[in-house]
Amino acid sequence: MTAKKLDTYLNLCSEYYDLDKPSAPADALSFYMEYARNCEGKIFEPMCGNGRFLFPILDAGLDIEGSDASSFMLEKLKDKCRKMNQNPKVWQGFLEDISQENEYELIFIPSGSFGLIIDENSALKCLHKIYNALKANGKIVFEVETLNAIPKTLGPESKKKSSKI
Repeated sequence: MTAKKLDTYLNLCSEYYDLDKPSAPADALSFYMEYARNCEGKIFEPMCGNGRFLFPILDAGLDIEGSDASSFMLEKLKDKCRKMNQNPKVWQGFLEDISQENEYELIFIPSGSFGLIIDENSALKCLHKIYNALKANGKIVFEVETLNAIPKTLGPESKKKSSKI
């Protein structure tokens, strides 16, 4: 892996993220919840962060587990667990290092989090790990941005004034 293992959400980023994104956007949650509700087995959310998608799925009575590379993000999740009297199975780990014994019927990564893996070899390794953690006929659902999402111009648009001399 070319990125350092320390390159995760640290404390200040986790604090801000939790304040800025305390819950999942309704449209995105509805999208992932549809897959979760149609799932008869275990669900896994790697890169689960502060649990904004994990908790509503857990509250729906579904069998979901999660992991995240950031101990600070998981601490936010665990604080919420204590307040909500919940105890989901969550652990710290990088996606490419998962070695779970379980097989999952659904693995999902919302909010473009998979895009945080910018090294092509690491991304491929992660996809192989996800594939190996799926049950036969299991599903992986994740959001990524394409090159079409890159803005054509950066910064405020400005018009050049033509001047006549």
